[in-house]
Amino acid sequence: MAVAFLAVASVATSAPLNPLYSAREFDFYLADVPAKALIVLHGSDALARAVARTHKIPIIELSPMPDAAAGCFRSCVQTAPSPGCHDRHHPCWRNDDVALVLHTSGTTSRPKTRCR
Repeated sequence: MAVAFLAVASVATSAPLNPLYSAREFDFYLADVPAKALIVLHGSDALARAVARTHKIPIIELSPMPDAAAGCFRSCVQTAPSPGCHDRHHPCWRNDDVALVLHTSGTTSRPKTRCR
């Protein structure tokens, strides 16, 4: 999880979610971001998958490679993510882009954001 998080955070906004959330919570958080893809462990029966499908969010599965070095995994994209701006040299990339979204456990559950 840590390697995947760092890899994603180096090129896109990351919003880590608790895999034990309810379907209602996933629905809120995935819509609130709004998510461009959901990354889950291959073979996991996460509620997030079903919620992501209702929002038409692509699902990316990660499979650990036990015979490889720590942190190595394979990825499988179930549906292709929408094309976007992933290049730091692209004109849409700005220094004030949000790098991390952390939803609070407070009364509003509104995210805290951190710029790059």
